Amino acid sequence: SRPGVAAFLAGYGYGELDVDAAIERLKSRFDKGEDFPHEIGVFLGYPLYDVEGFIEQRECVMMGYWKVYRYPSAARRLFALYDACIRELLNGLRCGQCIEQLI
Repeated sequence: SRPGVAAFLAGYGYGELDVDAAIERLKSRFDKGEDFPHEIGVFLGYPLYDVEGFIEQRECVMMGYWKVYRYPSAARRLFALYDACIRELLNGLRCGQCIEQLI
């Protein structure tokens, strides 16, 4: 549903916007032994411009949870949020909370 993602995925043979059909297409890309499906980044929530930058082998401006090609300050904020979530989850687990409670 993010801007540009449907058109981007269409270029890799993803004809439908249905999530289940898109996942099946991604799975088939793995099964066929084609090149690694780098479009998986959009499924993981990476910004489209960073996925495109990786595929085009541009020079990245920073690295964190993924290679960042544009907007490093926004990426730093998001990476910090991920780090905080990880700390909270680990602290909860150490205190005996079950994963269902933490999520």
